[in-house]
Amino acid sequence: PDVVRLILDDPESFRARFAELEKLHDDATAAAAIWAPLAAELEVHATAEEKFFYPQLLERVDDMEDETEDAVGDHDDIRKG
Repeated sequence: PDVVRLILDDPESFRARFAELEKLHDDATAAAAIWAPLAAELEVHATAEEKFFYPQLLERVDDMEDETEDAVGDHDDIRKG
């Protein structure tokens, strides 16, 4: 599959599942059932962006260093969470 298409489509799916998590409040079992696959998909998404998308972006578009560094920082914050 086209990695760019996957990267662009993922956020909508992530938002929907974060909304599901928000509704669960105190149901840790249900939250874990949503969180485990979501966390794995977030890591795949972040890795794809960092390995494939950002290097190409930096080669082809001027002045994207700050935005790219911010995005990688966001990924690292999510990983820590």
